[in-house]
Amino acid sequence: MSLSGSRIRIITCITQIWLLMLVPSVKTIFAETLSNEAQISILTVDSGKEIWTVFGHTAIRIHDPINNIDEVYNYGTFDFDQNRFYLKFLRGNLIYYLSRDSFDHFLKSYTAENRTIWEQQLLFQSEVLQKLYDSLSTNYHSGNRDYYYNFFEDNCTTRILNLIIAFASEKYSEEYLLQPVNSTYRKELKPILLNRPWIAFGVNLLLGRYGDQHINLRQSMFLPVTLMKKLPGTGWTTEGATIYKAKTAPSQAKEFFMPITIFWIVAFALAWEKISKVTNQRFSDKIDIIVYSIAGTFGIFLFFLKIYSLHPSLQTNMNLLWANPLLVIYAFAINFRWKKITFAIALLYSTILFFILITWNKIPQKFPLEIMPLLLILAFRSMNRIFRFVNIKE
Repeated sequence: MSLSGSRIRIITCITQIWLLMLVPSVKTIFAETLSNEAQISILTVDSGKEIWTVFGHTAIRIHDPINNIDEVYNYGTFDFDQNRFYLKFLRGNLIYYLSRDSFDHFLKSYTAENRTIWEQQLLFQSEVLQKLYDSLSTNYHSGNRDYYYNFFEDNCTTRILNLIIAFASEKYSEEYLLQPVNSTYRKELKPILLNRPWIAFGVNLLLGRYGDQHINLRQSMFLPVTLMKKLPGTGWTTEGATIYKAKTAPSQAKEFFMPITIFWIVAFALAWEKISKVTNQRFSDKIDIIVYSIAGTFGIFLFFLKIYSLHPSLQTNMNLLWANPLLVIYAFAINFRWKKITFAIALLYSTILFFILITWNKIPQKFPLEIMPLLLILAFRSMNRIFRFVNIKE
């Protein structure tokens, strides 16, 4: 019995040791207790060259020299290998997640991309910093690390802003954050997109009326650089200190092939083709078929986003007035010479286009100026069809 009992105790001891080896250490599950010298800071990274880096980045740094901690938490991580990546991005159910990295690796990554980095110290008491660190560590080791990305309301910047607000305690000023800023989401994007005309054009086309609603201070802080500039006014952080300054890139000549230039050239070419009558009517019809098919196809894409996407910013897009899916039927009517249908659509479409042009500054959604020449040529060619139909009837 004694020998058997010893064997049981040995087996039990081995089993316990084996189980302990499988369980992560307490240090990896729970955050360490920070020392009084610990600092938590907001890291802001300037725009990059790739399209997904244009708007910059925000992360949060935990630095405790006593406990040898220097790590960065980042809510802007995503996996390109997700199934149906682009469809999920358009849908609004693309998974982003909280990741953690060493500060050294973070710094090397962004300096290699030649992107300016700023740092702002949080001005919270030590016990508040500890709670914030505990929260980050807990979220990192739980299912809370994943979230569905929303460009304006739930991104790497707003996540950190919400975290700061949650632990700001008595420093939290709701009235200050809710004060209007006489701005909109579209206006907030303009400075960043100023030197990226084609990206700006695409964004302004896809951004519906949601982008033109008036926003408050908190809503305006969805962009990294904007958050950096406005946080000191809350009393929660220091001013941004530059920890890496991007090397000045070689000056580039102003882009000639800007959207507005290209579209005016196209508009004049299409108008000249109609006025000069250098082509026969059938060839001119083929041009109309191509033009209206392109506009209609883009309208189908916008309508698809409206019914498919969960992003509020892609809803109620008034560009559907001129880029209407029904223009595909218009193109078919021209091709098969359905004269009455062609006339009816041309009359309705011309009316809509002239309404947009006349009420340009009064429509609740701001149209990109680049579409002005497109609207003019679409209206001109539709009016030409109306006159042709009337002349034939007479």
